[in-house]
Amino acid sequence: MLSLDRQQFLKRPTRRNFLQVATVAALSGLTLSGCGWTLAEVRPTTTSPGDRNKLFIYTWTNYTDDELLDRFTEITGIKAVVDVFDSNEAMLARLQASGGGAYSIIYPSDYMVRKMVELDLLLK
Repeated sequence: MLSLDRQQFLKRPTRRNFLQVATVAALSGLTLSGCGWTLAEVRPTTTSPGDRNKLFIYTWTNYTDDELLDRFTEITGIKAVVDVFDSNEAMLARLQASGGGAYSIIYPSDYMVRKMVELDLLLK
């Protein structure tokens, strides 16, 4: 089981601890809220109706914690399917090719979010 010791985290934050907290916050926010930025459905989504119990994440290489995602699946019954990219440009090209409807969560850099809004790949 994943455990974060609050005192240890506050004394010496590490990249791993930060990513664990950020991932939990992102997954919790997505689960508890239906508002915010979502991928636009420029074309029909590429997921099938059987994928309703899956969360499609598109993120940077080495940004996810497999143990945390496994725990998320245990708790919610929702499987996290992770695809990775190594640059914002690679991420953008793949999203444009898919029409923007293939992922539930993405992690672009700030400048790329603006560009994605301009290209109608994101909805508010």
